[in-house]
Amino acid sequence: MTALFDTLFNGLAIGSVLMVMIYAGGHISGGHFNPAVSLVMTLRGELPASRLIVYVYAQLLGAIAPVVPRRRRWTRWMTDHHIYRL
Repeated sequence: MTALFDTLFNGLAIGSVLMVMIYAGGHISGGHFNPAVSLVMTLRGELPASRLIVYVYAQLLGAIAPVVPRRRRWTRWMTDHHIYRL
C-alpha cells in the first residue's frame, strides 16, 4: 500500500512542479521545456520549423550548462582527496 502512495505522490509532485513552471515561464517560451513538446508543436503547425532548431538548442543548452561547473568541482574534489586520478 505504501508503494502505491509513494508512486501516486511522486507523480503528483512532478506534475505540480511542471504546472508551476509552465504557469511561471509559459508566457516566455510557450511552455516548451522539452524538445519533444517543441517537435510536436512544429508537426502541428503551431511553431515554425525555422524556430524549432533554436528552441531545441536552447533546451539542450539549458539542460547541459549547469552540469559543467558541477562536474569540474566534483572532479577537483575527487582528485584532491586521492579518490581517483585523472
